[in-house]
Amino acid sequence: MSKITKHKIKFFGNYIMLGFVFTIVFIIPVIVIEHQALLFNIIFSLIFVVSAFSMFKNATKIKWLAFTAVVTEWIAVIYNLNELEILSKAVNILFFSFMVFNYILQIAQSKKVTGTVIVESINGYLMLGMVFSIFIATVSVLDPGAFNFPKGEPTLGDCFYFGFVTLSTLGYGDILPVSPFARSFSTLTSVTGQIYVAIIMAMLVGKYTSNRDVDLEK
Repeated sequence: MSKITKHKIKFFGNYIMLGFVFTIVFIIPVIVIEHQALLFNIIFSLIFVVSAFSMFKNATKIKWLAFTAVVTEWIAVIYNLNELEILSKAVNILFFSFMVFNYILQIAQSKKVTGTVIVESINGYLMLGMVFSIFIATVSVLDPGAFNFPKGEPTLGDCFYFGFVTLSTLGYGDILPVSPFARSFSTLTSVTGQIYVAIIMAMLVGKYTSNRDVDLEK
């Protein structure tokens, strides 16, 4: 595969990924609750497929993780297996964590700040929020009293809401961590969100400044 072809696949893959992630984080949670679970499963699967064919760093590992994530997720849905559903969430957490790592790696190795690099930065941040949100959903299944969701058993949309509110350190206070583990995890979420922003901003500003200085010297 030529470099031009790879660049085009990476370019379009990143923008398609942004659309899917945006849909999961901001659109699906406002849809009628009865349809949320299925829509989450469908969009998650699409993200796994797009990732498998548009990421070239650690491509083999990403493809295996994507395949495992799709298989475990749909088997859990079709056969309604609670144990496999927890395993599926664990695989999702591993997959999105690995994707965030790859995005940071690609941004660090990029020579210029392009539109694709900026989209990768956004995708990385949103996927980081998804990691924590899915983890919150998993904890809520294993320990229903860990968080005081006002409507009792939370939907995945509720977990995404709390995850991103915590990640951005906004903290409305309508949902609170109750157990010691939940409190500690919430602190980790908020601190990690700020560290990500600090690291990415430092890299982007550094690359932009370096390229500008080179252009001025010419």
